Amino acid sequence: MRVIDKISEDECMSWKQGDRIAITAPTGSGKTHFVLNRLYPMAQQLNRKIVYLCNRVLVLEQTKIAAEAAGIEFEDINGCWDSQYLAITTYQKIEKLRRFPSRQDIEEGTSEITSTIFDGAEYCICDEAHYFVHDAVFNTDSGWVLEEMLSTTRKILIFMTATDEPLKLYYSNQSIDGWIKCFYAQIEKVKKRKAEIAELEEHWTFDEEAGIWISPYWNVLDLDDRMMQQWRKMVQQSDIKLISNSLQVMAYPDEWRTYSIEENYSNYQVFYYRSDAELIEEIEHTPDEKWLIFTMDREYGKDFVGRLNKKLGAKQAVFLDSHRTNKAKSRKALESEKLAIQTFNEIKNESRFSCRVLITTTVLDNGVNLHDKQLKNIVLPTHNKTEFIQMIGRKRRAEGDEVKLYIEDTPYRKIVQEQFTMRKRIRYIEKFQLLHDTQSGMLYDADTNSYTTGYQINQPYKIKQQLLSPVDAQLRKLLIHARDDQFNPDKRLPDLRLNPLAVCNLLYDIVNSAKIEELRKSFVQGEPQYEHSTLFEQLRWLGHSYDPTHWVGERIVREKLKEDSDTGYFLAGKDEMQQYVNKLVPLLRPDKKNIGMAAFNNLLKALDIRFRICSKQKMIDHQRQYWYAVQQIKG
Repeated sequence: MRVIDKISEDECMSWKQGDRIAITAPTGSGKTHFVLNRLYPMAQQLNRKIVYLCNRVLVLEQTKIAAEAAGIEFEDINGCWDSQYLAITTYQKIEKLRRFPSRQDIEEGTSEITSTIFDGAEYCICDEAHYFVHDAVFNTDSGWVLEEMLSTTRKILIFMTATDEPLKLYYSNQSIDGWIKCFYAQIEKVKKRKAEIAELEEHWTFDEEAGIWISPYWNVLDLDDRMMQQWRKMVQQSDIKLISNSLQVMAYPDEWRTYSIEENYSNYQVFYYRSDAELIEEIEHTPDEKWLIFTMDREYGKDFVGRLNKKLGAKQAVFLDSHRTNKAKSRKALESEKLAIQTFNEIKNESRFSCRVLITTTVLDNGVNLHDKQLKNIVLPTHNKTEFIQMIGRKRRAEGDEVKLYIEDTPYRKIVQEQFTMRKRIRYIEKFQLLHDTQSGMLYDADTNSYTTGYQINQPYKIKQQLLSPVDAQLRKLLIHARDDQFNPDKRLPDLRLNPLAVCNLLYDIVNSAKIEELRKSFVQGEPQYEHSTLFEQLRWLGHSYDPTHWVGERIVREKLKEDSDTGYFLAGKDEMQQYVNKLVPLLRPDKKNIGMAAFNNLLKALDIRFRICSKQKMIDHQRQYWYAVQQIKG
């Protein structure tokens, strides 16, 4: 189902000033098409204006081209595309105009935004609305547009996204004090329960046959062991899980009007990989197919493109990011940067790219449409749910299109490292809240873990120094100005406040991390679910089940060994055998290097790959000759 089929014209006509509309629909379900072909003609008829906000320049360009194809003519007003009934711009442009108004606006005392874009608009479309929360962690201005829009009751605000969970979480948990107090209350409850368990285990008697704990006190009832197990499970929860439990259920406010279309990923083929060596092998074996590979690391992207072009040939792979598309406009741009801008223009104008492999950063992960039948492979190196779902949606599938998704296996140690960073940010939030309490007349007593009255200006000084220290710039992104002034560490802290959107971004990461942690704990060590808990959670997002035959590296190795076994391929000596093993091991376990034949065979056995490298010997001219061959294991 498409959005235009879900929301009728009569439904749109029923929207009135001040309404908040939330449209949650999968990527490719026609959200922009709905605006241009259902809402825009209605706005023309009623003599109303629509403001359309995007989160990426490429999305802006593609939306403008689609609007022009519908017969809408625009004029450029300070980088914003404006017409009588429709204006298109980016959130970032609005934020910039707010920070740096033009000289004319300063002289006239008017806002550039009010005078050109928002003036007289009845509808405000927030495309890719998860932007407010998702980008808040590095863009402290992302919340300003949201606050400005929500403060007005005149406009009809329409939030459109395929990934609405971050925005729902924000509206459910805007009170930072609320969930922190709930978190502390849970910690106290766990402490109390731990003391009760210790008391029970020390003084009560456990009856194994009856499965109950017998009380030594005549006026206290016995306790069922099942209840005891629940208590133990409760006290074993990590602080990450406790924070997740402290949050309210994700939902939009009751007064909002919501429309949603279910996602369906059943027609995608899903494979799992551990290293880029597996991807290179796959790319080599699919010469007629294009690849879209996302990366979270710019330097890695540039390096990977270089290695691919050495393997595949020059200009087969292109790296695209915001830095390169800007730099490529200069005369001194490198050949690779010129290729990047060429690819950018192809995507903007034709919704396709000509190179065989496109490696890109988040410049392409939101809202961009790619209509390309040859694009059959998408690589997803992220376990952030918002990024994951958005990356899949870049390929607009036609009927009969087959698309393969390659999910990177994230080791659980990486989840643990991320949780350490999360805890660091939670401690920062706690300190900030504590300092506000001390400056408003409350003092914190670390010995009693309580607050006492009595204002002392010198008490919070050290905490203030820590909070405003330039040591960790990412932590300071959690703060925004309480007033429209520039950041000044010498000013009193009440000039700053916590950025609720950035805090919500952190909370959303905590919720997803807690789910992975809980999933891992529910299985026994050694089971696939335990070893690959992050992968299992990602497959759950897609509605797919785990298939051990879908590991890319294992499939490549299995096919290689079968081919060499069938053709009778042999390895002349130990050195040749070791080179053969060294080439295959990275496809199975990237962390293992320089392992011998016996260890390699053990690895094949552990992965249930029914081939082994066997040593052979034969007497030739009274001398024993050795060689090695691949042999299939029967049964």
